[in-house]
Amino acid sequence: LVRLRLESFAANKSLTPIGNIRGFGSMLGFDIVESHGSSQPVMEGAKKVTARAHELGLILLGCGMQSEAIRLLYPLTASEPLVDEGMSLLEQALKS
Repeated sequence: LVRLRLESFAANKSLTPIGNIRGFGSMLGFDIVESHGSSQPVMEGAKKVTARAHELGLILLGCGMQSEAIRLLYPLTASEPLVDEGMSLLEQALKS
């Protein structure tokens, strides 16, 4: 469910471009990239998205050597509506 949403965000040209989606289960990561279809991370991009998400009430984890990636880690016991709410907030953060 979450990976599919991330892949739909990556394909959505009206959102901040994301790529390099990776991980298993409830721990997934992705990069903010230069352009749609690119795999080149934008170092300040992840910081901007995590800050905007925080303003919206969603806590995201920056990770990587230079905090170029965003990590999602939600409890396996999280309800589907709660996870959906978090993904909607992430989508809003990617619109900024």
